[in-house]
Amino acid sequence: MSLFIPENFLVYIAVSSDFRGHGIGKKILDKAKSELNGAIALHVEPENPAKRLYEREGFTNKYLEMRYNP
Repeated sequence: MSLFIPENFLVYIAVSSDFRGHGIGKKILDKAKSELNGAIALHVEPENPAKRLYEREGFTNKYLEMRYNP
């Protein structure tokens, strides 16, 4: 399935608000990228400030998420 979906999914990355802006999120991403083989995907809300970090680290927006809630 690697031609269609990434081999790895980062489900949660969180840094306490007391420590944000100190490079901890970048260190977490660097560790994940060095330990994992293949593509990596993660979900981030558009208004999440960490989106800028992910973009700087080379993550791109590939898909549009669509939901149906009856």
